[in-house]
This record gives sequence, C-alpha cells and structure tokens, in this order.
Amino acid sequence: MQKFILKIVGFSLFLTLALYGAKYVMPNFEIVPFYFFSIGFFMLLTILVYSMLIKGLQKGNNKFIYAFYFTTIIRLFGSIVVLLVYFLANGRKNLYEAVVFIILYFLFTAFEIVNLFPILRPEIKENQNK
Repeated sequence: MQKFILKIVGFSLFLTLALYGAKYVMPNFEIVPFYFFSIGFFMLLTILVYSMLIKGLQKGNNKFIYAFYFTTIIRLFGSIVVLLVYFLANGRKNLYEAVVFIILYFLFTAFEIVNLFPILRPEIKENQNK
C-alpha cells in the first residue's frame, strides 16, 4: 500500500505540473484553486477506493466484484456531488473547470486500474485454468 501511495503522490505532482504546462499551451486557460482541490480530492478518493478493493480481493473474488461495483458508484456520485456543490456555491459556470474535473476523474480511475491489474493478473490466470 505504501508503494501505491508513493506512486499516486508522484502522479498527482505530475498532473499539477501538467496544469501549469496547459497554461502555456492554451493562453485562455486560467489556473484556479479548484484544480488543486480536485487533484487532492481524487488522490484521497483513489487511495480509499484502492484500499477497499484490496481488502475485497483478499476476501475472495465475489467480495472483490461487489467492492468494485460499490466503489465505482461511490466514486461517480461523490464526484458529481463535489462538482455540483462547487458550481452552486461559487455561481461560476466555467466550462474549463468542469472539463478539467472530468479529465482528472478519468485519469485517476485509469491510474487505479493500471495499478490493480498486476494484482488481479494471478486471479485471472487461476480462473482461466479452472
């Protein structure tokens, strides 16, 4: 788990630097504090989801599947709530902010899956041999 946390912190730092790089590529791109909040939110959410999935995997394949579905729903609806609360509280309707949030959602989800896949690989091979 510590290795995963180090990886996700590095990934989050990389994304933060990428946001600053985007400002040079797109002159109209404005860096707002919500982007940094979003990176922190997704980093913590991904750590929580990853740990729940690892615990589910240790309890067996069926528990892992239920944990995967549960965490996917929690991640999706939690993200929607955060985005809605932000826009309702600030009264801002900036398309860039919504697009960056959604891109971060998919990037952190992909990061989690890429890091889970090597752990799941032995389970997949066992099921194919049965």
